[in-house]
Amino acid sequence: MLREAIERGFVEEIPVSIVRPLPSSETWYREKATGEIYSLSEPNPPAQGSWVRIDIDDFLPNGLKLSIQ
Repeated sequence: MLREAIERGFVEEIPVSIVRPLPSSETWYREKATGEIYSLSEPNPPAQGSWVRIDIDDFLPNGLKLSIQ
């Protein structure tokens, strides 16, 4: 389903731009229509990975806001 969404241009893979405190293997995806970013973490043990919505503003200092276009 993810591959199809990418092929149809609804979703794009983007570079992981935040280093998290715990080492993990994750891939970030942006929904083009909304600009929302989600991370997909690889499962351990192998099964289904987990999706987490990323709020970039949570990582910015002093209440700065980031506008993603």
